[in-house]
Amino acid sequence: MLPKDSYLRSSGQTWKFNLSAVVFGLSGVFMGYAFLLLGNENAPPDRFVFVMLSGVALGILSSLWACLSIRCPGCKTRLVWKAVREQSAGNWYLWLINLKKCPSCCVG
Repeated sequence: MLPKDSYLRSSGQTWKFNLSAVVFGLSGVFMGYAFLLLGNENAPPDRFVFVMLSGVALGILSSLWACLSIRCPGCKTRLVWKAVREQSAGNWYLWLINLKKCPSCCVG
C-alpha cells in the first residue's frame, strides 16, 4: 500500500506499480504450484518445467515492465530502475514508495 503523499500516487503511477506487484505475485503462485503439485513423481516433467518457466518469465517480465514504465511525467526518470540501481537491496522498496517528489527533477 502506497502512502497517501507518495510521489507514485500523485504522479498517477499507482496502477502500474500495483499491476506489476500482482503479476509478480502471480509468478510466485505459478512456481509454488509447480513445486507443490507438479513436483511429485507422478506428474509429467514437461508440465512441471512449463509451469515453472512460466512463473519465472512472469516474474522477469513484471519486474522489467515496472522498471521501464514507472517514470516521472516531467523528466521521464525511470523511478523503479533508479531505486533498484541506487539503493541497497533492503531499502529500495521503502525508498521508492516513500518518495515525495522526483529525485531527479524535484517535481512533486
